[in-house]
Amino acid sequence: MAGQDLTKILNKIEPELRDDLLRMFALTSQRVTVTQIETLIAQGQIDEAIRLVTPQAEIFAASWASAYVFSGKETGAWVSRQIPVEVIFDQVNVRAVLAMQNNSLRLVQSLSLAQRNATREALLDGIRRGVNPREAARAIKQSIGLTARQVRAVNSYRAALKDGDSSALTRALRDKRFDPTVANSIRTGSPLSQAQVDRLVDRYVQRQLIYRSEVIARTEALRSTHEGNDEMFRQAIEDGHFAAEDISQTWNTAMDARVRDTHTTMNGQIRDYGEPFVSGGGNLLRYPGDPLAPAKEVIQCRCTLSTRIKTLANPLNFSISVESP
Repeated sequence: MAGQDLTKILNKIEPELRDDLLRMFALTSQRVTVTQIETLIAQGQIDEAIRLVTPQAEIFAASWASAYVFSGKETGAWVSRQIPVEVIFDQVNVRAVLAMQNNSLRLVQSLSLAQRNATREALLDGIRRGVNPREAARAIKQSIGLTARQVRAVNSYRAALKDGDSSALTRALRDKRFDPTVANSIRTGSPLSQAQVDRLVDRYVQRQLIYRSEVIARTEALRSTHEGNDEMFRQAIEDGHFAAEDISQTWNTAMDARVRDTHTTMNGQIRDYGEPFVSGGGNLLRYPGDPLAPAKEVIQCRCTLSTRIKTLANPLNFSISVESP
């Protein structure tokens, strides 16, 4: 399978995962009102307020499972075109089901924890600023889908706008269309109105949300594609279509300045099927995006894996290539 063939799989999976994430965050925001959050805060039911704004991560977990199955089926279809036997991806295989369940649990836990931390950060900022419950509730609702770090960035951006701080013009995710307005406010010393600040912050939040969704989608698309790919080959081996020793795999990096230091030394590493690759940091990875590897080795990874079936008359190279974002 040519690299561009699997790039098509990734190009289908990644935007779908991103859109599903954004849809999940939007649905959560739509079903929660500022008044509901304000009431819970006033009653001291902080945990209930946090629960209220936590997205139903099962929605995204289901999308991930669909991407995993799609990758496995596409891999099977490609292999079937190369050998005179139909190779079918078995999505109810015990191992495949377990992989989907484990990844579902991982995603639900990580997304839920991230939201709890973001909500607490929004609440703590409100306490520090001494805002009323209504304003605190707005900030909590605005935190839906963000990380605690992003909430801090939003709070800092809001403060810079209110204080006429020129750092407001250095934020990478700001809406640059409003730069002349902000620059004029700073130059003349005329504060922006509350409506203007709110509008700029809302735009900044939306861009932070899109950025986070793209980061997660890029990471999870590569992971689900490689996992589905790996499971299909494992099933094909178990079904006797070829033996594990007939397969070799090669790690490929994007070969640019953005490749993480621990992966530069991995470029060109060749392993027999089932033998893990070793990163420059000493970590073992089965494939790019391996969920068993440390987060620092997989988040936004752009590395790819090529699989070579050596026993065919014309050895096949099954590779995943990803366009640099």
